[in-house]
Amino acid sequence: MLGKLGFFGIIGLGLMVVVSQSGGSDAARATVAQSCPSGAESGVTVAFVWASPGEGVTETWLDLGLSLAFAEASSQSYGPFEPAQTAYAIAGLPIGVKYHYRVQALQHDAAGTPTWHIVAAGAFTSACGQPPIADVVTQRCVEGPEPGPTDDGVSGVFTWTPGSAGEQWIDLSVDGGAFAPGMYQGYGPVASGAASHEIAGIARGVTYYWRMNVRTAGGWLTSAPAAFETLACPRP
Repeated sequence: MLGKLGFFGIIGLGLMVVVSQSGGSDAARATVAQSCPSGAESGVTVAFVWASPGEGVTETWLDLGLSLAFAEASSQSYGPFEPAQTAYAIAGLPIGVKYHYRVQALQHDAAGTPTWHIVAAGAFTSACGQPPIADVVTQRCVEGPEPGPTDDGVSGVFTWTPGSAGEQWIDLSVDGGAFAPGMYQGYGPVASGAASHEIAGIARGVTYYWRMNVRTAGGWLTSAPAAFETLACPRP
């Protein structure tokens, strides 16, 4: 497989194709699994599995970059893959780097005009382990003492799929998911392996971003951020 774009000094040269999988519906995000089979000093192997691109696709490509722009100097494309191939693995990634990925499929319309569509896209931070996956937030209204709403809030039960073993923390932010220093609040520690935690006193009618973190021997592993809007909960 050849890359379409240059990628300088970021990804190691070792590549490994994993077993292809096909079928299923379109997905917004690929399944990303990470491991360090030869030890941390040899880098991270990242395996991607994505949904079948559908009928009429002639080839697919996997793009990996340091930003959503997938600039030529800081990204690499792998392919072309046959449409039936829905998995690929890249070895030798350095630890602790945030990568963006996308899987693109090529189709041709009745006039023969080529068009691309994205089958899967997302981001991850390379690590020797498995980060948690943020899931859903179940909310309920909490009313403060009368007569005013100043103490009213929302209680949310945050649920996730645990990753590697270790102490867990929830980060909650209102800065659009950037989680800039001083712009988010951490809640924890949450026990290793736990899959839910309740946070009270969240403001009503606000869009929040949250992420799950787990502390491992190799460092922090962090989920992709998720967003939710808190309930307005008007008083009767």
